[in-house]
Amino acid sequence: MVVQAPDAVETPRIETPETYITFEEFLTLDIEGRAEWVDGKVEKHMSVSLRHDQIFMFLAELLRIFLRRRKLGSLHGSSYPMKIPNLARGREPDLMIVLKEHQDRRTPTFLDGVADICIEIVSPESVERDYVTKFEEYEKGGVAEYWLFDANRRTAVFHVLDASGIYQEYPRDPKGRLISSLLPGFALDPAFLWSDDLLDDDAVATAIEAILAN
Repeated sequence: MVVQAPDAVETPRIETPETYITFEEFLTLDIEGRAEWVDGKVEKHMSVSLRHDQIFMFLAELLRIFLRRRKLGSLHGSSYPMKIPNLARGREPDLMIVLKEHQDRRTPTFLDGVADICIEIVSPESVERDYVTKFEEYEKGGVAEYWLFDANRRTAVFHVLDASGIYQEYPRDPKGRLISSLLPGFALDPAFLWSDDLLDDDAVATAIEAILAN
């Protein structure tokens, strides 16, 4: 499946180190802010927006509770790198899920292999990277599901690898909710994500109760 990124908002470019380093050396660096390992170089990223942070915290709380209750696997944040096999990439998805049958991929400092689900929350500076670059890398690396949430455009899409290893947009359920091929019972109304009271305790509780009721 070929995707094209929406028009990106121009943001200042960040200078990145030119010196080649190994992935193991990357893990030892004390880097201020967000960064990833790409072709032996450190790729720094701009700080995230308030809306990005709000969606991140909502999804993190929701998925943490869901995975624990259903005993399906573990949730990890962007401070835990994922080393993609056969690609010189040490990516740090906003969130990622490792199912219980793949827990052996976890090491104390990084995920040695791909997560089952990678989740990216698009910010103005990450449009091209999330829609195109990471889309292609996760597809080639064999990430079974790639979830993309874009607050600026109010779009949310779950991509699932087909039998040929190509991402296809996963259909929603009859109620228009986002569902997963890997997480039985998970069904999220995307309207929750665009709400002004996203982090209101009642909103989070309502979303959790709705999903756990499936």
